[in-house]
Amino acid sequence: MTRGLVIGKFYPPHKGHHYLIDRAQAGCDELMVLVLWAGQETIFHKDRVRWLKEVHPKALVVSAQDEHPIDYSDEGWQKHINIISDVLMDWGHKPDMVFSSESYGDELAERLSDAIGYTVIHNMVDEARSAYNISGTEMRKDIRAHWDMLSAPARADLAYKVVVCGGESTGTTTLAKQLAEHYNTTCVPEYGRHFDWAVGKNHTWATADFKHIATQQVDWIKFFGRYSENGILICDTDAYATAMFHEIYLGHQEYDILDYAHMNHGPLYLITDHEGVKFEDDGTRFNSGKRAWATSWFDEFLANPHVLVSGDRPTRLKTAINEIEANASDYMTFGEPIGEVVIK
Repeated sequence: MTRGLVIGKFYPPHKGHHYLIDRAQAGCDELMVLVLWAGQETIFHKDRVRWLKEVHPKALVVSAQDEHPIDYSDEGWQKHINIISDVLMDWGHKPDMVFSSESYGDELAERLSDAIGYTVIHNMVDEARSAYNISGTEMRKDIRAHWDMLSAPARADLAYKVVVCGGESTGTTTLAKQLAEHYNTTCVPEYGRHFDWAVGKNHTWATADFKHIATQQVDWIKFFGRYSENGILICDTDAYATAMFHEIYLGHQEYDILDYAHMNHGPLYLITDHEGVKFEDDGTRFNSGKRAWATSWFDEFLANPHVLVSGDRPTRLKTAINEIEANASDYMTFGEPIGEVVIK
């Protein structure tokens, strides 16, 4: 029985990391992947662990807090080795090998051997980064440019979610599809429309229907986010729209749905203006007189930055793209990890 160990920040995990773990998995019987994290990092360590577990289900993926800067002095090394040794002891994992793509891998194995009392071998994996020439630093610097290096679960959580919402027949779906085409990315469809078609015109609506629609819409956003491109995910409404339609259909607000929308909000909302858009009944609409009210409702209840998009189709699209570009970069900026000690 051979046991291996892979250590890293995985901030965020990318294809280079996954390649390393796959190679390590193939080279031993049991593998531990240790995510070392610090408080100043802005991708939650539990998310990193969850993403890695999904991609590498046979590996034991754990995390430990390490607030020490990278320091290659004896004292600096010992601080990190103490943390790693404690994790190995807690989990009863006794590695025979350490797998890495780093030049310090030999010293890591040597110092770990001294700490745990037996020889640990270092296996170097693609030090030249010939398989995937990418680093965590490059990912954090411009994650949209390296979006194809992320796994599906990481994409789902890290995508910049743009929610297009508005009253009935105000051009929400049209704008959402235009944006998805512009960014060559996924457009999350409106689940409520599919539900409405499925139950038919004679359906008696109840709060339970809207709660189901809200949770399903959020699930769809999470699912379709896995297939997002360029760091952008376009959503044709979300749970806020469900809360708004509950009030239209049943005559009162359901705060459980509104609270659920607050908990699952996106970073940017584009409200399609009812002005200048002719009401068209597609067989599911009946509240043409509520469009102005719906526009005001979104303006009042949306928790995050939101912009009213007005004008003709080209003008709306241009406004939407400008808003996305103005906000996405700041949103997709990550706190720097603890740096290296510079010896003068």
